[in-house]
Amino acid sequence: MTSDITADMVQVELEDGTSIEYSRALLEEVRQLAVSGFTAFGRGGLEIGGVLYGLREGARLTIHAFGECPCQHALGPAFVLTGADRQLLAQLVRGPAGLDTLGWYRTHTRRGLELDASDRELFAEFPPGMKTVGLVLKPARWGASSGAFYVRDSGGKILPQSAREFAVEPPAQSIQESQKSSFEPNAPAEPDDAVIPPAFVPQRAVSPMSPPRRHWPAAAVGAAAAILAVAALGWHYYFSLPPANLALEAYAIATGQVRISWNHGSRPALEGTSGVVEIRDGDADTRIPLDAAALRQSSLTYTQKTDQIEVDLRVNRGAGDPLAEESIEFMGPAETAEAQARARMAEIPPPDPISHVKVERDSRAAAPAAEPLMKRATDTQPAEPAEPSRPKFEIRNQPSTPALVTPVDLSTPPPAISAPVLQAKLPDLFSQTPTIAKPAPPPAPAKPALPRSGRLIWTGRLDRHGLLEINGGHASSGSLAGSLLGIPADFRIEPAEFTRDGLMVYTTDGAANGRTEAPSQSNGWNAVEFAFDPVRVGTLKVLEAPDRANNFKRLVVLGESKSCPVIVVDWKAR
Repeated sequence: MTSDITADMVQVELEDGTSIEYSRALLEEVRQLAVSGFTAFGRGGLEIGGVLYGLREGARLTIHAFGECPCQHALGPAFVLTGADRQLLAQLVRGPAGLDTLGWYRTHTRRGLELDASDRELFAEFPPGMKTVGLVLKPARWGASSGAFYVRDSGGKILPQSAREFAVEPPAQSIQESQKSSFEPNAPAEPDDAVIPPAFVPQRAVSPMSPPRRHWPAAAVGAAAAILAVAALGWHYYFSLPPANLALEAYAIATGQVRISWNHGSRPALEGTSGVVEIRDGDADTRIPLDAAALRQSSLTYTQKTDQIEVDLRVNRGAGDPLAEESIEFMGPAETAEAQARARMAEIPPPDPISHVKVERDSRAAAPAAEPLMKRATDTQPAEPAEPSRPKFEIRNQPSTPALVTPVDLSTPPPAISAPVLQAKLPDLFSQTPTIAKPAPPPAPAKPALPRSGRLIWTGRLDRHGLLEINGGHASSGSLAGSLLGIPADFRIEPAEFTRDGLMVYTTDGAANGRTEAPSQSNGWNAVEFAFDPVRVGTLKVLEAPDRANNFKRLVVLGESKSCPVIVVDWKAR
């Protein structure tokens, strides 16, 4: 888009002596484009930018036209250019015939008027060695916007050091025209009451002293009845209309999984032709376009990256005609793909612990020998303390190698000995302590095995000739539930769509036709049904499959149909 407006010029002087002149009407047209991008959706909308054209007369730069640079916004809603965008900008920098290329303009919708890194990169896109103008605009929904000019001199220095803000006032609307339009008659005035001929005037005798007869009570009753009837009709019509609000809501269906839904029977959903869901998750912005069918039927499942997300839903009636917009904030614990893998691995039971090993001295054979010993000892001296209880040794959770135990052999009765000898030997006999070998340290716990199969569900909008890239647990667009774990596996990629009954998956497996799945964590808590449709599956072309070259963590899919809202990836480890 290129504009050329030269009426009602305004002059701005910078500290290095540079004079910049521009038209109020030209800047108003740029302001309107900036406001349109700003109100495209919540939290700042889309930023825009382009090229300024005019004439150079020494230190005087006069802006006569501008050209808008289309931006794909592949890196988010900010005006940050990719390779394809820079090619378009290079074509605009060449400029129209008869005018010089003076510089650039862009909007800041989420920060102030100070230059950032991408602004300074824009200066580098223009030929060096000559003065280049930079215009930064900060739009507002209502009232005046603000702006600031910058100049890169021939030596490469950018002035001024800080923004010198000025107001960009919208044109005032003529009050007289608005009053004229508001009081303009919509229908001709009613004609005067017709005069009734005297022959048809009813005659009635009235006493000169009697007051005139009043008819206003009957008229009032009729008017009241008419008002009540209109009110009843209006009441019935009002409550028969679909609700005006979208009733946007977000709730957790599992740890880290958020369901985003709205009232499909609301007036915006029924009348809207398109919409967009934008999710702010930490530093990440996810934008999911919706068509008319998705507005009336679909809901979304989103995998959190942080514990707090903001969701905006905007519905349009036509191109650039917003119908309704609602925002909601959700707070809940996030769960990464690694945490999900650990949770699945935690469900695998650990190996059975080694049975308890008990080493115990046999007391049944030793008991008969102990009793006569104690009796012979008490014949000549005071009774000795009773034999202590024989120790029991337990080794728990140890390797199967038996422990080395040297118990005292009490199975054979000792020979008869004299009392003095018994007194010397008896304590030594029972003071012997079994020798137990020190157990070997337990082995290090083995790492739990990774799951052998799984599923990824991508939701968004993959248009014809559009590319979808999945790297691990990140998708180039839309929302991804699940992750590629980087293990050798066989993959099956199938298109799907949301219906009133849940998720319909199209497959080339004839045996799976009509098969259903109950809602679970693996399918995003959606009821799933499979339908045999090889033609529809053929609309997805895999350009790069997960293999050894990309560590089984990258998948690139090309869409060859009009639109694909859901892709299901099932995998099974080799």
